[in-house]
Amino acid sequence: MQNSKGFSLIETLVALSILLAVITAIIPIKTRIMMERDVLDQKRAVLNTLHEELQDYLWSGASMQNQSYTINVDGSPVRIHFTTENSYLKGCAEWKNVKNKQDESCLYGYPTE
Repeated sequence: MQNSKGFSLIETLVALSILLAVITAIIPIKTRIMMERDVLDQKRAVLNTLHEELQDYLWSGASMQNQSYTINVDGSPVRIHFTTENSYLKGCAEWKNVKNKQDESCLYGYPTE
């Protein structure tokens, strides 16, 4: 056996194929993580807006039974509607998220009298 002082072509090709396999596995995962981050950022912004709207109605003491309207949150239309359940005020927001799927979240508040 001779004493070689470098990499052979086969070793280089094996290392390159392992590197390419790792890269092709990481890129879709990173893309998915970025998309989910955007979905969560949008949901956080919508819920923050819904919370502010709910607080306005709770503190104003106005009657909110079955009121509905649409506002813009970060460039996307969000439909907000309020209903009364038992003694709670329920505020729900519906919007299409960045994945183009319909999403809905609700918050409850207890009006002070």
